[in-house]
Amino acid sequence: MKCHVKDCENHDHQGLFIGIVCSPCYEFLSIGRGKHSQLYRNTVAAEREACAKMCEAEGERVDASWVSCAFAIRERGAP
Repeated sequence: MKCHVKDCENHDHQGLFIGIVCSPCYEFLSIGRGKHSQLYRNTVAAEREACAKMCEAEGERVDASWVSCAFAIRERGAP
């Protein structure tokens, strides 16, 4: 069985599953921890990158401080 999270490639013979999702995806879903799960990449990381790109686009029209905004968003740790 493959993890039911979109784009997750983990299979049940590779590690622990909780129901229909792999342990890393379950951990992120249940307690918000685990930057190495596909669920994290599908949600938090994708949203963070979208915000950083918006800062960069605004920076082209405003000033260099927006570039540091984009850097800060990308470097921020897990929520």
